[in-house]
Amino acid sequence: MKSIKDLGASLGILASGTFANLVIGLTQGVLTARLLGLEDYGRFASLLAFATIVAKLNDLGMPHAYAYFYRRSPLVLPTLLRLLALNFLWCCCAAALIVGFTSLVPLPFVPIAGFAPWALMAFGVLMAIGTPLNILISTAMATGNYVLFATLNSATGFLQIVLLLLFAGLGMVSLELFILLVALAQTLVVVYMAVRFVRTAQPITPDQITVRKVLGFGLSTQWGVLLKQLSVRFELLFVAAVLSPAEAGMYSLALSVRDAGLMPQSIYSAPLQNLIIDRNKAAGLSDDRLVVLGSIMFQLGLSTAMTLAAAIALPLLIPALYGQAYSSAVMPAIILFSSVIFVGAAGICWVVFNAKGRPHHTSLTLTITGLPAPFVIYYAALHYGLLGASIASACMAFLTFITSFIGIIYVQRYSLIDVRAALVRTPPFLSSLLRVALAQLRP
Repeated sequence: MKSIKDLGASLGILASGTFANLVIGLTQGVLTARLLGLEDYGRFASLLAFATIVAKLNDLGMPHAYAYFYRRSPLVLPTLLRLLALNFLWCCCAAALIVGFTSLVPLPFVPIAGFAPWALMAFGVLMAIGTPLNILISTAMATGNYVLFATLNSATGFLQIVLLLLFAGLGMVSLELFILLVALAQTLVVVYMAVRFVRTAQPITPDQITVRKVLGFGLSTQWGVLLKQLSVRFELLFVAAVLSPAEAGMYSLALSVRDAGLMPQSIYSAPLQNLIIDRNKAAGLSDDRLVVLGSIMFQLGLSTAMTLAAAIALPLLIPALYGQAYSSAVMPAIILFSSVIFVGAAGICWVVFNAKGRPHHTSLTLTITGLPAPFVIYYAALHYGLLGASIASACMAFLTFITSFIGIIYVQRYSLIDVRAALVRTPPFLSSLLRVALAQLRP
């Protein structure tokens, strides 16, 4: 994968699964919100956000390390699988300790008081299984099997919908049960992927790629990942600690709408990272100014168009799909969706840093905005409520993009002439990219 044509073809394959992924995510969110009700949906969202953060803390940056090293040398898979087993053991121990602590010391953003023992175990599984799920999906991306990558992104949500409908039909609806169903769906996907990779692993691993080297790469990305979570997931916990459960549920809905807007960027990132790694391995293909800057401009333009469309559609869609009880979430959702413009473009910058083997630059650029972000959002929520938290989050997203783009200019040594040249050549670049991608969608 060394040309823009290859990138376009990969995007076409991934785009064919994007629509299904969006529909699955929307259906899952609507079912959960309607079945649980406003307050329980807020608690459910807080627990999922907390489990996601724990999974990110425990993965030690391994999703990025696995994607990078496997792409450079598929023979490294046995080492990665051994490291995955050790990491999962650590995740299980950490989850058990967290469940025990939060059962004895109630926390406002971990509402598990009164949970049955089986529900506490399900919450522990949810925290432990999230880490191998993230790692295995990243490794699937590195294989270049984009059909598998796109399918895995939808598989968990699809399984959750099937299980939700099954138990709702039996009249069994509760917050505890929903936690169990999410944990079960994620576990099934992890087991399938683990068996698949074990079957394809070769017995020999290159000596130059050691566990220490993989861990070192992963840990250098971990600080950036944690700061990214501060601006993406922790904000829900900070808002939930200040606002009522109903307002937290509305904010959670607004965040889920924003996450849906980031889906095109996440899909584009997978083949872009593989393209940059492959081009840097090949002689004479290290000049990727057009690919990098053109991708950033593409993301900015696409996200702006999506934000304008969301501003028109969300006031109609949210009350129609979720119910009138969620109508107050319309304005926060529109404000948060605008941050897609900046978070998506910043994400392209982070992909470039990781693909070039410089993940510490992602950590450095995120430090500037990631550390103050939760405190700014907390202060805004405390004094200005739901809308204040939404505006603060969007402002921090803008600062994150500015910092990341300056980092790209500095690290890649791009001049203003390079940026201007990329702007001039971006329309032909995008035209070629979209033409190839659309060709892949034709029957």
